[in-house]
Amino acid sequence: LSKTDMQDDACLSKIDTQTAECLSKIDRGVSIIDTPRLSKIDTTKDILLKNTIQKESKRARTCKTKTAIPEDFGISEAVLKWATEQGHTHLQQHLESFIDKAKSKQYQYADWDAAFREAIRKNWAGVGQPQYSKPAQEMAPSTRQVESPAPESSQRVSLFSGMEMIKFNELRALKPEVTQIQIRAMAQQHGMDVFVLMDRMVKKLKAGEAA
Repeated sequence: LSKTDMQDDACLSKIDTQTAECLSKIDRGVSIIDTPRLSKIDTTKDILLKNTIQKESKRARTCKTKTAIPEDFGISEAVLKWATEQGHTHLQQHLESFIDKAKSKQYQYADWDAAFREAIRKNWAGVGQPQYSKPAQEMAPSTRQVESPAPESSQRVSLFSGMEMIKFNELRALKPEVTQIQIRAMAQQHGMDVFVLMDRMVKKLKAGEAA
């Protein structure tokens, strides 16, 4: 080997050693930006080394750990406010679909509220899409003849469940005369999500009691 080649090999070996030492400090949470060895830059290779170490240090400080969906995950105040401002409805349906998919696919996120907002935007729950029905059941004449018509209220209004039922019980405690049919009708009239409507009613009633 020539003298120049030997000098280059020695320089590269020094840089590799410095890189290993600095990355070790990053793993231990030690700042390496102000390390005296790196404050004096004499060659182009030293500049590239410092830039690389700075990027690694920044990435180590800002990186968030991804986790599985929390067991108590629900509609936070921030998501509720965002959905109301953006005009998104059927939040309970979105939530149930999001939780089921996150668990079945074993998704992991660093920010679950942000992931939930994205699922609402992309309509993972398929809100508003036509539901599949079985033609054989619809066309069976014997079924039509023996089945008695369901009450009108049960055909048009489904019972609350999940978060909607919890919020409805909270509302009933403040206003016992209210019914699910009334809530559904009011939500449809004002073009609002049922959960959002009941949440506003509860806050309004509590504010009236406080006054």
